[in-house]
Amino acid sequence: MIAVGWLHADMAIASLNSLGRPMAHGVCDTAAAVSDGGMTAFIAPVEDRADSVVNGFHASFLLDSGTVMTLYPGYLQELAQFLHVYSKTTNVRIAANRDFTAFAVIVEKIKSGTTPPGSDVTVPTSLGTWLAVVDAFGNTIREIELESPEGGVSAKQCHVSFADDGRLLAACGQYVGLRLYDSPTTDLTSFTSLDVGYKTGRAVITGDGTKVFFTRDGASQRAVCYMDTATGTVIDTGLTADGGINDAQVAVNRDGSVVAFRKTAGGLAVCSLEGGAWKETVIDGTQIRSPAVSADGRYVVYQTRGASCSQIMEYDRQKGTATPVSCSDGGAEADADCTSPSISADGSRIAFVSAASNLVAGGNGQPQLYMVRREAPSFTLELKRGWNLCGVPLTLDEQSVLLLKNEPACWGWRDGRFRPMESFQAGQGFWLYALEDKTLRLTGEEAEPTPLTRGWNLVIPSLYPETELKTCFGLENGSYVKLADPMNGNGAAWVFY
Repeated sequence: MIAVGWLHADMAIASLNSLGRPMAHGVCDTAAAVSDGGMTAFIAPVEDRADSVVNGFHASFLLDSGTVMTLYPGYLQELAQFLHVYSKTTNVRIAANRDFTAFAVIVEKIKSGTTPPGSDVTVPTSLGTWLAVVDAFGNTIREIELESPEGGVSAKQCHVSFADDGRLLAACGQYVGLRLYDSPTTDLTSFTSLDVGYKTGRAVITGDGTKVFFTRDGASQRAVCYMDTATGTVIDTGLTADGGINDAQVAVNRDGSVVAFRKTAGGLAVCSLEGGAWKETVIDGTQIRSPAVSADGRYVVYQTRGASCSQIMEYDRQKGTATPVSCSDGGAEADADCTSPSISADGSRIAFVSAASNLVAGGNGQPQLYMVRREAPSFTLELKRGWNLCGVPLTLDEQSVLLLKNEPACWGWRDGRFRPMESFQAGQGFWLYALEDKTLRLTGEEAEPTPLTRGWNLVIPSLYPETELKTCFGLENGSYVKLADPMNGNGAAWVFY
């Protein structure tokens, strides 16, 4: 028997303090960064000050294997008391390159003005906006003040984006000056200024570092464009968005072949580059915001208005379906706004912010960072001692291939003869010899089934519902029998095509 599924395995609060409890003041409504392994960076008011929310004492934190560390402090007591200066983290991103495990944060350094009642720190006025790169222990590797072409900038107008090789894009200013750092851990004074020729909105670099996507003002509309980082050439995709240049909120996959952005206030455009042209699909919704795309471009997560508050949805490009993420085990929508979704490169983890009380136990009523950990697509293979006629509905990953190759014998049908199996594609059937009764759990990727060839094929017939199968023979009680309904069941069979 074969059972297939991609499951939301569990949901938990990820914004924990050093005691393993949800952050006392909650977290900031800023998209957190999450890695494939679950390493998570987020921003929250510092816990040891009751006035941290009011006065904006925001720090960046890292959760890694259950340990919480401060990446960049939100309040330096010594500075605040003697120099009347404190710092505030506004956004943070994890570098995909694990060789140096660096994190980039935008920090607003504040100089105080007047002291509010009940506080020992005075009302802040901006002192400057800084880009800081820190290691996994919170030690500052590099730090430099940011300026846009118009001069000094507010931290709210800045953001950062990492490529897989560690190259760092920093967007500075309202209309945005773009800096590309080739090696952010060694020198922040050396960078390439990317001149896109127009005022631009938020910008993001692709994982492979070859393109920087953004929206810019055209003659009469907002155009989605990208710059080739090797040549400096700006290319107009022909895709357009309504609203201001920052409202499009462009997100891309690793190589820039899939782009998601807010087409309208109620429409999310998901576009793929096919044959040199962009194919656009618009997903309808209400108050759609904050798209994020997995590295392979298959999954897009986004925020949209539900029945009573904002929810998180996931769009599967392969299936063309949108499913809710921010729901309880019983399927109920979150009872408070869910915002700022992010997704890991491999799509195995989705993070979002919410103060919902019905998703998991243990919340404290403050907005927290939720993490949905997902299992890879999987199925179970039940084997009997001796020879088994089997099939795989997924393209198996390396670990699962090794499991099957460890069995005494595994033979498939290719080019008119039986041959040892080397790889396992979706839809393939094969004969496997087992020394004992056992159950194997195999994982892989959902994919189109392997194409049929003229003549006899050893496949799973039910994976070919649109194909006219002339003759199908399956195995029952050790003998081949003609199948009356090949679409009923998930077993392998001989199919004449």
